[in-house]
This record gives sequence, C-alpha cells and structure tokens, in this order.
Amino acid sequence: MPSAVQREQAYDRERDQQPWRKWYKTAKWQRARAEFLADPENQFCVRCRANGLLNPGIYRKDGTLETNRRRMHLVVNHVQRHHGDEMLFWDRNNWEPLCPDHHDIDVQAEERQGTGGGSKV
Repeated sequence: MPSAVQREQAYDRERDQQPWRKWYKTAKWQRARAEFLADPENQFCVRCRANGLLNPGIYRKDGTLETNRRRMHLVVNHVQRHHGDEMLFWDRNNWEPLCPDHHDIDVQAEERQGTGGGSKV
C-alpha cells in the first residue's frame, strides 16, 4: 500500500499531465491573476477573513507570520474546480484569493478527497 507521500506525489504527477495546466503559464493568466489580486476586494485570503484574520498573504492560516518568503503572497483559487472547462477557468466569479496555507493544505486536501476545493494557481 502506498504511503501518504507517495499518493500525493502520484496525484500531483497525474494532475500536471492535464492539458489545461499550461494555462497557468500564459501571459494572459498572469495578467488576469495580477488584475484580480489588485482589486481592493481581493486583497485578503477569504478563508482567513472568515476566521477573523486579515491576511494579505504574509501570515500562515493560524495567524503566525510566514517565514518562507516564497510563500508570502496570495493565490487565485478556482472555487469550483474547472476540470479543463475553459469557460469556468477564466470566469472571475469562480475565483477567490487564498493564502498559500489555505490553498496548499485545505483546498488540495479537499480536492484529493473529492469534497470540493479548487485548482492551484
């Protein structure tokens, strides 16, 4: 039986082979992402805000200061997984700003369990 780490690695390998993964590398996505995060309504992680923390991406989800500079940012998450549906991928009403902890821990776990979550940005 594969370990949790092996299952996660297999999940990531499978997901990275999806044709839509290349959309995240386009200049169009980079511009749209930057514009979305520049909007005053999208300056804080929505899940942190729901827990009473205004997090512009510099805190971990528990409120402690993020020490890894590479994780000091917000992620644009697809609320409803797009599964390669280009219309849903580009639908800004389907986007939300998340801190890396909420995206990489909670949303990714939800995706693996099939209980919701979005796609990494």
